[in-house]
Amino acid sequence: MKNLVLLCLLLTTAACSSISSKNDYTADEAYQMRQELNADFFKSGEENLSQDQINNLLSKKVSFDRPLKVAVVKLNHLVSQSYSFRNPHTGSMTPVATKKNSQIFKLMLEKSSRIKDISVVPQFMMPRSPELRSLRDVAAIMQADLLMIIYTKTDSDYDFSLIGKNEAKAVATLESIVVDVKTGVIPFTSIATGVAHLKKESEDFSNEEFRVRTVLAAEDHALNQLSEDMAAYFK
Repeated sequence: MKNLVLLCLLLTTAACSSISSKNDYTADEAYQMRQELNADFFKSGEENLSQDQINNLLSKKVSFDRPLKVAVVKLNHLVSQSYSFRNPHTGSMTPVATKKNSQIFKLMLEKSSRIKDISVVPQFMMPRSPELRSLRDVAAIMQADLLMIIYTKTDSDYDFSLIGKNEAKAVATLESIVVDVKTGVIPFTSIATGVAHLKKESEDFSNEEFRVRTVLAAEDHALNQLSEDMAAYFK
């Protein structure tokens, strides 16, 4: 029930909130005067950056003044759920991508003059160990300029009623980074939160399907905010 109280408090605020980087820094004249970084600053076999590599990163710029293709990776979601009559359970998984996700990405394309193509990386192309470098390799094979990695964590609560309709609430937090595939630089990060409060409908086949629908609705709200931030940065 603690989660339920928390969700109620969150519902009194805006549906989505975000903490994201803006492009004011990169638009500054001092930044634009720097030489452009055109190559990967990582060296094969190295895990940590040398002082020279750090100095190189901090003294140059990354330019995106060209049409951009984005490869999107949605990592598996961790869902924490609690029931009114059951003990909390963690570790449930929800679908990776939905039709609504595609619609939101299309809106991103419409709002950004630079982003011209968005492709979700299929699950069978995902490396066994989804590390940053291996995910960059997949994006490079897809000839994507940018790699967008999204990690979702969802908290949900349910109230099963014997008289009225069952209710569910979910809060989804999406953490995202965008990687420049050519250089490995991360120019954009964002954290967005979405909230959903739904009642079970006749089309819900089971309580589990109802649970997933509520979780995905919260994720859609957060993803919509995330796409707004992304489009504003690469406007």
